[in-house]
Amino acid sequence: MTNSSSLDYTYNITMKFRGDATSTAVPATAMVSSLKVKAGASQPAEATTPYFGKTNGTEYKECVVVSASKSSF
Repeated sequence: MTNSSSLDYTYNITMKFRGDATSTAVPATAMVSSLKVKAGASQPAEATTPYFGKTNGTEYKECVVVSASKSSF
């Protein structure tokens, strides 16, 4: 996450992984919570979720941000 603002921020992000219309993939949700990024800085983040599928994850075709928020600290 890159914070190009002059304020320090805490970020919360929720991602959803989905299959296509014919996929049997169960949607999966991953979150990044309370990621603190100082003004003008960048901070790496990884959103992870358990995988319960039977293959290598190729049944997931789309990853979308379903919510994102920031607040100054």
